[in-house]
Amino acid sequence: MNGLGKVIRGLRENKGLRLKDVAEQSGFSESYISQVERGVVLPSVTALEKLAGALNVNVSHVFELAEQANNSRPTIIRRSEREPIQMGPDSQFKSFLLAPDFQRQMEPVLSRAKPGAISHTTSHEGEEFMILLSGRMRFCFGDEVIELGAGDAAYFDCRVPHRWENIGEDEIEALWVITPPSW
Repeated sequence: MNGLGKVIRGLRENKGLRLKDVAEQSGFSESYISQVERGVVLPSVTALEKLAGALNVNVSHVFELAEQANNSRPTIIRRSEREPIQMGPDSQFKSFLLAPDFQRQMEPVLSRAKPGAISHTTSHEGEEFMILLSGRMRFCFGDEVIELGAGDAAYFDCRVPHRWENIGEDEIEALWVITPPSW
């Protein structure tokens, strides 16, 4: 069932209306309304306005509810479907967006860096959380320099200039969660 169909059905059922009732009010057949509710047919804006009118709601309310329903579903990204973030052909970093859905509040990024790799110093609006999954990292936050090992985590205000570097002999892997999304 698509988001709009699910919303139409939910509104109808919450109001105690039958398909027949909505059909009479909207001028559509029960079959058509059933197809809309099951996601078989996507209604035009005009048809959606008539259905919303039959349910005694504003069409904008239907869209708001559909958007909420879509955002409540999980976003699943398989390992093979991860989108790389382009860092340049000679970059010592490799990063992947783990959930490229910019309607969400957070942005998870998996980063790997070769030994000796140093990120550029950055600052921006929002907050970040990072957990170092493997390796050793030097994390520079403002004037502070903090060494981190596998399993260590940092949560910080992104407005403060920050950077990091791989200080180990092996590649590091870190999971970053950024809000608001910026990639």
